[in-house]
Amino acid sequence: MTDKIKFEIHSEDLQIALSLVEPFIQTRRSSFSSYDPLSILDAVLLEGSCSNNVIEITASDLEATCRTFISIKKIEEDFAVAIPGKSLAKLQRLFDGLVKFTFDPDKEKLQARFGKSTTTFKILNAEEFRKPSSEISGGPIMTFDRREMKQVLEEVLAPAKSADDIRPGLQNVFFEIKIDDNRVNIFSTDGVLLSLNTYFPISLMKSEEIHLTFSLHRNNIRKLIDALGRIQAKIIKFHFTNKGNMMLFLAPHEAMIYFLTDLEATTSYHHTRKL
Repeated sequence: MTDKIKFEIHSEDLQIALSLVEPFIQTRRSSFSSYDPLSILDAVLLEGSCSNNVIEITASDLEATCRTFISIKKIEEDFAVAIPGKSLAKLQRLFDGLVKFTFDPDKEKLQARFGKSTTTFKILNAEEFRKPSSEISGGPIMTFDRREMKQVLEEVLAPAKSADDIRPGLQNVFFEIKIDDNRVNIFSTDGVLLSLNTYFPISLMKSEEIHLTFSLHRNNIRKLIDALGRIQAKIIKFHFTNKGNMMLFLAPHEAMIYFLTDLEATTSYHHTRKL
């Protein structure tokens, strides 16, 4: 018989963490069942580490993933559990004060107690939850001011309003990284207007690639803008793979946000530049 795992999280810390991951939670299904293998797509992953007393909360829609970190006083042992994301996100608005969690591996349930209320969550096998590796190596690393990047993305996003699925590039925001010039061109277009912003990062660590181009769908840009508005860190690190097929935003001890870039739309990059 496995011992129950207990831990406590202050409601304010939990609300901040869940507000970051909520836009990344899938809303594909209305039900959540341990008998449905696809239910894992609607879950968030809670992981506890007793070595550093940190709770990690991860949500993913397979194209974009957000991981947040909460430091707590004590965790008795390591654990990992997947629970319905939307249920937790909605319930966290009711939390007040200290929230006491109890994870019972034998009964496969997670309970949350706050005040005189108790809520029991259905759980799934955490091993079924897919999340990207925390290691992204080989590509350049850019350091930038969080507020400046948020403003740049908001300005560039405006023209990316097309509903034309035949030309996916019109729904994307493009990034062109010029290593030698220490600059990043960020732009989007609706086929008529072109919005271009050249951003000079605080630092840009060189790599084997001196010129990278890739794009993100406007929905993922909106998620990133929302996250940059909630993160407290002033300076953010921005990692890329050599091929530009994955990018990572890192706010140390606060959040990690991964994106799979839209390589198909990026093939229209040179054509878009001629508009």
